[in-house]
Amino acid sequence: MLNHDIITLICTELEYGQFSYLYRLSDADLRCRKALLSLGLASKDFLEPALNSLWKNINNLNPLLSVLPETTVVNGEKMILSQIAPSSWDRLQYYTNRVRTFNDDDLLVGPEESIVHESVYAYLGQKPPIFPNLRTLRLKHRLCSSNSSIFFLTSTLLDVQWPCRLGVSDAIADLGPSLSLLASKSPGLPCLMLSAHPYSGLASSLSRLRALETLAVSGVPDLGTEFIRVISSLLKLTTLSLTLPVGSLPDYTAVQGGFQSLTQLRLTGSNVNLANFFERVTLAALQALYVECDWERLDEDPPHAEIARVTRTLEGKFSSLQTLTVHTAGPLFLNNFDGLLLWSIFEPLLELRTLKLLRYSIPLSLTDQNTARIARAWPHLEELELTAVSWDGAIPTVDSLVYFAQYCPNLELLTYPIRLGSIPIEPASLIPPTLSLHPLRVFNCSLEADVLNPPTIALALHQIFPNLKRVYGAGNRWDEVQQILRSFHFLRAQNRQFEG
Repeated sequence: MLNHDIITLICTELEYGQFSYLYRLSDADLRCRKALLSLGLASKDFLEPALNSLWKNINNLNPLLSVLPETTVVNGEKMILSQIAPSSWDRLQYYTNRVRTFNDDDLLVGPEESIVHESVYAYLGQKPPIFPNLRTLRLKHRLCSSNSSIFFLTSTLLDVQWPCRLGVSDAIADLGPSLSLLASKSPGLPCLMLSAHPYSGLASSLSRLRALETLAVSGVPDLGTEFIRVISSLLKLTTLSLTLPVGSLPDYTAVQGGFQSLTQLRLTGSNVNLANFFERVTLAALQALYVECDWERLDEDPPHAEIARVTRTLEGKFSSLQTLTVHTAGPLFLNNFDGLLLWSIFEPLLELRTLKLLRYSIPLSLTDQNTARIARAWPHLEELELTAVSWDGAIPTVDSLVYFAQYCPNLELLTYPIRLGSIPIEPASLIPPTLSLHPLRVFNCSLEADVLNPPTIALALHQIFPNLKRVYGAGNRWDEVQQILRSFHFLRAQNRQFEG
């Protein structure tokens, strides 16, 4: 007799196809689901785990209606035209008790499945909640904006996306009443994502969700002072993702002392909106920050002073920040900038001494001297990614990477531009091997140029970072550098065997 945990593991493995829409309608997924059904029908020991796996995630009401004899199809739409018998309710709840995720997404629905008429929700909603153990809810616009949303709401919800996707033909409706209903039915909800709609009474609804730990708001046209005040007062809020609308300038003085538990923040907006936020809001507990400067929203090139203002506002604001990503949503053309300006945008970040990971995609003018300053500024660095497509002015030499070996003893991944010019590097100019084996294992050259002398580049990298295993870049012939590095490691392993 198989152990119950082993049976559950087998069923869980067989249901893998339900987790990705890429496999939802594949032959492999169908075979897995048939295997689960066969196991459940063939053995009492497998029945409950198999049904739990089959019903854990559903994408529409078709599975429910398939077990209801009262279901009929009229003009291609599934309906319930007669009273549901008590025995049918019992049978239905036998399955719906197992549902943990409802994801209302057409991408996950087979073309052979019928459309469910909206009246069905009224019938099935006679004995709410129909999914008493629902944890995750993803509803599209058509259900969020109708009275049908109450059909899904239960106090067991842990994660709600509202709406999960906006169709091309969907009208932009006010989802404020639906959100208010969610707040009243699921006051203990810890995770909420809102997008692409106006929400009347937004601040009032959020003020009733005091258990929120994760909140994401994007595409909402108006975020006023009251909204900022309310979310800053949520004592359990640790993760916030916020897109600031153009022209939205809330009074941030109302949030002084707020956001006490916030450790992760993702903020998108124009440089003016971003600077206003960081100048006035204190985030003492913040550990991870993602800043996206949405310059596509501006009708003209971004003012130089405003771009640098965004990064200057970060200087000295955080005592425990470990992860920082600075990204641009729109194109940034170098003909509007010079090397000194690009460096002035980046330079304030050097004051964030506690950083362990930095991803920065704004173009940057770098020299060997700047490389030394970067390495000295962040002794705790574990990952550094400077990934702008194009670079202005001077490019650091491969020799300059030795500063990272000297001052960043924990660095494991480095994405950085190095000079790959036509003049080969003389072996005599290479930095001697580092005394200790630096942990760096991955190097990515972010400069769009071909390697002209792979053996020299490979030797230089190996001498600076003896543990380096993986190298690649935007240009050609990095595969040759990789092959040479493998040869170095093979020879080193052979030497160890002889010495041993």
